[in-house]
Amino acid sequence: VAARAARPDADDSPVAFELFREACERPRAAAVFTAHPTFSLSAEASDALVRAACDGVGGGDESEPPPALRPAPPTLDAEFERAAAAMAAGRDALDRLAAAFLVEARAIWPKRWAGLDPRPVLLASWVGYDTDGRTDIGWQDTMRLRLRMKELQLARFAEHLAALPASCVEALRERTETALDAVRAQLAACPGPGDTEPAAVQNFARA
Repeated sequence: VAARAARPDADDSPVAFELFREACERPRAAAVFTAHPTFSLSAEASDALVRAACDGVGGGDESEPPPALRPAPPTLDAEFERAAAAMAAGRDALDRLAAAFLVEARAIWPKRWAGLDPRPVLLASWVGYDTDGRTDIGWQDTMRLRLRMKELQLARFAEHLAALPASCVEALRERTETALDAVRAQLAACPGPGDTEPAAVQNFARA
């Protein structure tokens, strides 16, 4: 996709830089997904279906028994882990697409490529952690899981920064670590399920 955007005819000259910028910066598609699993299948069966859809095979040893179809009773934490994994996979895919555009641009426009902001596809997910129709989610769970998602996103960002020269991103690394420390302190102070003791709530508010 990135190569065709830069050079629609592989045997001809590349397009003008501004045309390439429009191709990689103007969103061409956007989608919002409900990111929590439905638990109609076990996690193992769902993974086998994904592998089959992606590469045409089940992705396992045929001598092994097939995965159980019926899932175990779902838990809120299990739902969160599956949702977080799905969102991370989507983010990784977007990063690979953006990287392809940047690599293509760097090879053709070595002095201009760094000013690009690739975003040809927009993906979003909705996980509300709300209590509508459910009795297993309290406000403490909502806060804890949202903070956990924030921690995962900051940790992912920190991991990417670690791959860059320290001289370029030192201030940003320090700011990210400060944010991670703050989120982890909030997580540690978050009341447990059903804990409505005033002291616990006040401690969380202070954090």
